[in-house]
Amino acid sequence: MFGLFGSKGVTHLRSVYTDYELINQIYHKLKDLNESEIRTRICIRNNNLSGILGELHRQHNILASIDDMTKIKFLRMGDLNKLQTENIKKRISQLEGEINTYTREHKRHLSTIKDKEDKHHIEYIKKHYEEKIRKIHAEIHQYRKLLEETNNLRQRMRKECKKDLEDTQRLIYNV
Repeated sequence: MFGLFGSKGVTHLRSVYTDYELINQIYHKLKDLNESEIRTRICIRNNNLSGILGELHRQHNILASIDDMTKIKFLRMGDLNKLQTENIKKRISQLEGEINTYTREHKRHLSTIKDKEDKHHIEYIKKHYEEKIRKIHAEIHQYRKLLEETNNLRQRMRKECKKDLEDTQRLIYNV
């Protein structure tokens, strides 16, 4: 059907279908599952054993494909979180680099002042650079909070995905 997770089939499926299309496909598979269950009940009522087995096999295939699609959905969400985490870490390192640059500029600027007695000018320069660095530190703090929230979201998503997969496997086993 969709292949194993190391195969090209799933990678292709992950890249081709949007979230909406995946959710729409899962919805249609669930409708097919419902129709198959109705046909199974009719076969049970008519004592049609081969029809019952055929519908159970069909339901098993539908549940397996739904399971693959939900795994793909969760993998895509994990990829997005991973990408966001990498971007946040890059931005934090850029901001830390800017702090180092501003600190060097500040020291260089102070060393170029010829009149060491001009305290107002020195205070203005210190205030100017300290304000820039303070703003960058505040931005880094915001990004670190966002990174922490992203990591918490990823952990929550892993737990929910694991629980959903266990529920799906239990459902497949029961069918």
